[in-house]
Amino acid sequence: MGIKDIFFTKEMPTKMGSDLFLDFYPKYNSPILDIFKKLGSLLMGKTVTTEFAMNEPTNVTNPWNKEYSSGGSSTGSAVAVSMRMCPIALGTQTAGSVLRPASYNGIIGFKPSFGVFDTKGIFPVSHTLDTVGWMSRSIEDIAVIFDMLSSRIHTGINLTDNVLNTILNGVREFEKQIPRIGVVAAFYERESCLEIQANMFEVTEKLSNFGGKIEIFKLPNSFIGINEARKIIEYSEAYTFHNSFFREHIDSYKLNTKTRIKSGKSISASDYIRSLKLVSQFRKDIKKSLENFDVIIMPTNNDLVPKDRKTTGDSKFQSPWSAAGLPAISIPSGIDSNGMPLGIQVVGNFLNDYKLLKVSNWIKNVINFDIGAPSLLHE
Repeated sequence: MGIKDIFFTKEMPTKMGSDLFLDFYPKYNSPILDIFKKLGSLLMGKTVTTEFAMNEPTNVTNPWNKEYSSGGSSTGSAVAVSMRMCPIALGTQTAGSVLRPASYNGIIGFKPSFGVFDTKGIFPVSHTLDTVGWMSRSIEDIAVIFDMLSSRIHTGINLTDNVLNTILNGVREFEKQIPRIGVVAAFYERESCLEIQANMFEVTEKLSNFGGKIEIFKLPNSFIGINEARKIIEYSEAYTFHNSFFREHIDSYKLNTKTRIKSGKSISASDYIRSLKLVSQFRKDIKKSLENFDVIIMPTNNDLVPKDRKTTGDSKFQSPWSAAGLPAISIPSGIDSNGMPLGIQVVGNFLNDYKLLKVSNWIKNVINFDIGAPSLLHE
């Protein structure tokens, strides 16, 4: 396995993508890493992260085409899995930092429900939003990791809707259940480019033809402004943390990181509190709206993979579900006109991670799209 370089590791430096931490050896491992090690996992190495898991691009190459963005902030984890360096790589998501790079690099990215897995020993971006996630090339592998972690960490939460089988067996039995799927329209259609819309239509047609119960999913009113509210919370909390510990060094940060952190300084306490209230309301509303659906689907990204290595991409399509704390997964769903991967995003209700994985496997098998290997592997 690979692990994003914001997870603390005693035996390896933890650099957080920053020149300020070239020789930082934490005194303890991230607890989630210790669990993997006890189970016999082999840590192959740390994977490159954007600086402090924010939006400063890295020098990591997208293996599908060197001229295109490889996403962020879990950049190295996505590329390592895509390049067959490892079958599993851990990342973190605050807005879209697992699902977006997974989509850009043609693999599967999974973000569990917020708060299920401990983020202790992981360098923080936003304590209100940060969530452990991981990437692989198969949903079965995603399910294996979820099964391992959820059965061995005392969460005090019932994460399954069926305790008769392991999560892995439940995922394998995808054909036994026809799911009710909500298609998120309006905002997602309005903000998508034509190729993204076409791919989404093709996916929903396949699901419907296979018997899936497809309906339009209406977003609650509290969705309005949710991306801005999430951003205010993240930037404010990032500024508070970095200003408290690294005030004298902030001017040494890379440009995008420094700009983002300093922007948090101008956020008022009232705006921060108002944003927390909106996020809290959205979490309540979306849970209620999802009660009559197994999952909802929408594109992972609003646009094609950027032909611009100076950006990590736009998180507007993943951000609402990070704000809501919902489990989400990105599945490869096509290749665009530039030869770059496309992804479909599947979102489940809070703590219904098990159902999300089962239905996502059904969706993946119905789509039946083999994305193949990135071009860099053939060079």
